[in-house]
Amino acid sequence: MRIVQFLINQYNSLTCRHHSKAAVEQNKPLISRFPINLTLDEKKEIDDIWGFFPVKREWNYMYASTFKATRGFDRRFVPSCCCYPYIIRALNRTKEYEILEHKGLTSLYLKDIRQPFAPLRSIHGVYYDADFKPLKDDVWVDYLADINSKEELIVKQAVDSSCGKNIQFIPIGSSRRTISEVLRGYKEDVVVQTILKQSASTSILNPTSVNTFRVSTLNLNGHISVVSILIKAGGKGNKVDNIGGGHGGIMTGVNDDGRIITESFNAIGEPVKLQFDEIPKYDISKLKEFAINAHRRLPQLGLVGWDIALDEEDQPVMIEANMHWPGITIEQLVGGPFFADRTDEVLQYVRRAMKIS
Repeated sequence: MRIVQFLINQYNSLTCRHHSKAAVEQNKPLISRFPINLTLDEKKEIDDIWGFFPVKREWNYMYASTFKATRGFDRRFVPSCCCYPYIIRALNRTKEYEILEHKGLTSLYLKDIRQPFAPLRSIHGVYYDADFKPLKDDVWVDYLADINSKEELIVKQAVDSSCGKNIQFIPIGSSRRTISEVLRGYKEDVVVQTILKQSASTSILNPTSVNTFRVSTLNLNGHISVVSILIKAGGKGNKVDNIGGGHGGIMTGVNDDGRIITESFNAIGEPVKLQFDEIPKYDISKLKEFAINAHRRLPQLGLVGWDIALDEEDQPVMIEANMHWPGITIEQLVGGPFFADRTDEVLQYVRRAMKIS
């Protein structure tokens, strides 16, 4: 048994190191723009807080230098190379988030949280209607076509679907053949939703995409709080609001009073100035309350990144919940240290999870 446990530990260690390197590679266009420019005292601060993670110190310095150049020095900025393989896996254990992150099941286990109407989903090759009643092979096409005669539909891959991957749209009144071809083209499970009609206050950011707030909530030591909030909008002409995956979207921070921070940065650290005739202002307290209330339904999870839209009546609607790889790098670039005043609390918890004294 000791040999088996040793091999498992070795495998987990290699996997974590792989994810650390992958995080650095993913952020390379950003962090490579800013050479390491830390004082000896600043490096010591970084080592004191992040040095217990088994990653290259230089990686931690690279992230700290990036945020110093764009936001000013703060030792609490979280390096992605520490976050994804260690912090998030301590807060969200794999066996607890994998089923919960399946987009086709969200309306089942979060059924009292407002979401877009999902008339159809496929799970392991079986199609289910809005009430999770299984539909025979040809029946689901007619069922969906009837709904599509009045509503445009969006089709999302239900698993492994970050950065808006494999999203397709079915225009109103599409043929049954088109509907069938779109859905049968997916190799993974899918969910089909009607398109949310968004608030005029978020449409101003980009009218062609449903623009959302990324509200990240931390559940630790019996206390749930919002640690980060920003707004995402699609690039000009795009129908999705993702910043990654080549969609050209933007992310920008939101002040405590609900006003957008117009001085921002894009994904590679270039300054972005947002222009508005009147700077939009949002009811942040309503969004925070909505996200915290949703997180209460998932008490086993420590960290969730909620994508929340506003409908035509400015009421929050949950678009999706991100648990496997919720973003932190762009969030910090536009909004400051991710865990803010709860950083030490998180790191103490992670130390215990990693069995480091």
